Amino acid sequence: MLYTFTSKPYKMKYLVQIIWLMTCIISMPTIAQTTINGRVVGTDNEPIPFANILVLNQVDSSLIQGGISDFDGLFSIPYKHEGSVYASVSYIGYMPSEIAISEQVRQIELGTITLEENEFALNEIVVKSRVPLFEQKIDRVVVNVQSSVTNAGNTALNVLNKSPNVVVNRATGQLSLQGKAGILVMINDKEVQMEAGDLINLLDGMPAANIKEIELITTPPARYDAQGMAGIINIKMLDDTSDGVKGRASVFGAISDRPKYGGTFNLNVNKGKFFVYANLSANVDHSDQYVNLNSKFDYPDKTLQSNMKSTRSTLTGLYSGDFGLGYKLRTGTEIGLRFNIYNRDFTMNSEAHTVNKNDTEQSNELVYSDEINYMIRSLYNAYINHDFSERIKLSADYDFVNVYRDNPTEYHTIRDKDTDEESEQLSKSQAETPLNIHVLKSDLEIDVNGNIKLESGLKYTYSGFENDVSLARFEKQIYVSREEYTQRYTMNENIYAGYVSMDWKLGAKLMIKGGVRYENYNIHMSSNTEGVLLDNSQGQFFPNAFFNYTVSEDKEINGSFAQRTQRPGFLQLAPYFYFFNSNTLFTGNPKLSPAQSSMFKLNYRYKRLNVGLEYTRTNDPIFTWQPVKDVDRQLLVIAPSQGIKSNIYALSLTVPWKITNNWESNYSLLSYHRNETTAIMNQPYKVESNNFNFSMNHSYQIINNWIIELNYMYNSKYMEGATEVAQTSSLDLGLMHKFKNGASLSFNINDVFQDGMQYVVNSVVPEHGMQYDFKWQAPSPVYRISLSIPLGNKKVKVHEHRSHGSADELNRL
Repeated sequence: MLYTFTSKPYKMKYLVQIIWLMTCIISMPTIAQTTINGRVVGTDNEPIPFANILVLNQVDSSLIQGGISDFDGLFSIPYKHEGSVYASVSYIGYMPSEIAISEQVRQIELGTITLEENEFALNEIVVKSRVPLFEQKIDRVVVNVQSSVTNAGNTALNVLNKSPNVVVNRATGQLSLQGKAGILVMINDKEVQMEAGDLINLLDGMPAANIKEIELITTPPARYDAQGMAGIINIKMLDDTSDGVKGRASVFGAISDRPKYGGTFNLNVNKGKFFVYANLSANVDHSDQYVNLNSKFDYPDKTLQSNMKSTRSTLTGLYSGDFGLGYKLRTGTEIGLRFNIYNRDFTMNSEAHTVNKNDTEQSNELVYSDEINYMIRSLYNAYINHDFSERIKLSADYDFVNVYRDNPTEYHTIRDKDTDEESEQLSKSQAETPLNIHVLKSDLEIDVNGNIKLESGLKYTYSGFENDVSLARFEKQIYVSREEYTQRYTMNENIYAGYVSMDWKLGAKLMIKGGVRYENYNIHMSSNTEGVLLDNSQGQFFPNAFFNYTVSEDKEINGSFAQRTQRPGFLQLAPYFYFFNSNTLFTGNPKLSPAQSSMFKLNYRYKRLNVGLEYTRTNDPIFTWQPVKDVDRQLLVIAPSQGIKSNIYALSLTVPWKITNNWESNYSLLSYHRNETTAIMNQPYKVESNNFNFSMNHSYQIINNWIIELNYMYNSKYMEGATEVAQTSSLDLGLMHKFKNGASLSFNINDVFQDGMQYVVNSVVPEHGMQYDFKWQAPSPVYRISLSIPLGNKKVKVHEHRSHGSADELNRL
């Protein structure tokens, strides 16, 4: 059962019923009343809501009584007439149906009335209906991407950045939901196997034109992996199953300081039981980025202060392809194959100027660096689905994921001191990571009696990689490796999982859901210089429970409980490293272990107003961008670290408001209190903070087929461990025109006031003599124009890409 905000058509059903009732009372003394009942469906047996049902006089076809069907296609129409009548059932885009009625009894059952599609009408008529941008359901918020004008020509990352309670930090490469990091990102129910930074880049290159909706699942059911403490972001792509050939092509161009351009192409071919689809996209981004990094660290013999300014010229190419085919057998079985490829090609030339000071001297450092960051990911999927009956369904699939990442960087460093002494140094670093993942899973669904639904499943995942990292300096005409930065890491991980869950409707008002998932997690990691770094094996149950109680049409209460885990990312365990200057190292932490959390949530809906309370308790949280002082090498090391505990209390408020028939808006507010304890230099460090996020969306239809939209979001500063993340805000404007043939033209301005593309993090730990602040900024605003054109037939019948097994692994890359 889906729980959504009350809409006007839903209210209209009750208004019509009241009118019927009043009519019956007024005319009761004269003629006996007859009521006709029935259900209207399409040829696919799906109900047709709001179909017109007219009771007409057989003699002159004059109107006696009329009504509409409800959301389930059902209707019940009372009327009074002594002679013969007939019922006319019609709906836009369908052939009308007429049923003669000669009986004069109190109840007449017309049964199921099937309307056939009118292909000519579908080609000629434009249905002007907009799905709400945000929909609240029992365990998630659904963002209907195609309902937003400013999403046209935009990317999945920008859509998320405007979504309720989602925060995107491009500098740290982090996504957070409900104020918590550790999100599992899925595409069509399959986890995206990528490290956080690569995931940000993937989403930034994924065209919003290909996305149907985004689910923000804050309390995931048992069928999903336990990975992801903050919840799950599930991106569902557009697909089509109507017979024939259908597709869409789009192109966009944008400008800020430098040009950006790209396009998409989608094609679906369906012939009876056989279907093929292909989705292609390309996104090229030229931009200049600006980085400031200031630090001050106390060492036993001196205080070292460093101030750096860097200009980075970048070129990023993001290319993806998704191909699939399937065949439906007569036995209710569907088999299919899928291939997905994603390629990121990033090049950067940077110039960083640093002033270093200590108690006795000052030096200047100029670093020129050339970086290449190449990554390609391919996914192969085979699946089989079998329906034993309408109530019993079985699915199984196998995934193989291969990821290759190559990240060479060359540095040219020039130093001079107050004594006019100058030196030059050439060096280069290399990080090469091949990763293989195998996933086998199976799911069983049983609809017991329409009120009870059972689910169970099994899953096995193997992940393994070898990560070679090295640093060499140019000495005596050759590059000489620095042993302290040269290592080979090897990791093998096995996860065995199984789950059972149940959905139970207890009458018309109460629904409960519950389940438990068991995961056995085994990981072994070692390096060629340090031996075994991690050898961990643990089994754990992850229970969850939901309830939803409908007090009345306008009031609804739901609550949930779930236990989750957050496993460190693969590249956090097998660390990369990057030197902004000779005093600052960004790297990973191979000694991280999984964090465990418990989440409690309670929501109340009154009409269109939603209020929520949430509490999350986490043991051993993982905090990113934490400062560490390397006394021996006199380095500021910024890396993820293992915390001790985290408690987050959150209050959320969501208000959709239809101001006029042409003007719709949505407001979302999230405030929370953090009480966290991390570890700095192996000592507990307690931090408390309060902050809030606010977002709003306004959509106004100016004239026919012209829509203007405004989106605004504000995130106040907050603490993550010992690091403070500064406030961000963004205002987007958009204008779209939809043509009668289904094409659309849009113009957007992203980040109008130039606040949304700068990210600042800083940390001040006076007890340990550590302080740094980091600022990353990309140029804005971005002016974007986009054109989207439909191809092929226009029959309105859409379905989604199916899920696959590795959905719960791809996010950890």
